[in-house]
Amino acid sequence: MVEITDTGKGIDPKEIHSIWDKYYKSQKNHQRNTIGTGLGLAIVKQILELYHFEYGVHSKKNKGTTFYFKIKDIS
Repeated sequence: MVEITDTGKGIDPKEIHSIWDKYYKSQKNHQRNTIGTGLGLAIVKQILELYHFEYGVHSKKNKGTTFYFKIKDIS
């Protein structure tokens, strides 16, 4: 099991199902030095599904988010 956790503001429960979609951006007014394309998680999803890995996300508003995937033997 691989987990990546942050202690940020979390993801709104209404948005969790959409974060894996191509070009999805949670906040249109999010300020950052670089502008994202909204492709990152969609690419990750495609790779994980290609290998039939289980994956997901757990998030609590104002507590943080954990993305995870389970690696299985692919030999």
